Amino acid sequence: MHRNTAHARVPVHFIRAIMNTVLESVIDDIRGRFGDAVEDVYEFRDDVCVVVRKDMIADVALFLRDNERCPFPLCEDVLGIDQFTRTNRFEVKYHFFCLVHKVRLHLKVKIDE
Repeated sequence: MHRNTAHARVPVHFIRAIMNTVLESVIDDIRGRFGDAVEDVYEFRDDVCVVVRKDMIADVALFLRDNERCPFPLCEDVLGIDQFTRTNRFEVKYHFFCLVHKVRLHLKVKIDE
């Protein structure tokens, strides 16, 4: 039986390598442009999250939307999370999707009120 290689599956590790390269480039761009506004970057269950200062969230979101190399025009979700702590009790997470590279990036801000 002849196997049609045009529809062969791409190995998951190859997809992750491309995704990581694209996201690393975007995160480097965010750090280069916004510097100290980036409080943290972490990965959890194959999702990358960039924690930014609350006063810079709009600027970083616009930067993602308008990024020419890897635009994130789609904000899929906005979530509010109550952590029940005294400082920075609330978190707001924004989930963005890049239609060109098919990758997701999360932005998060921590707020008191």
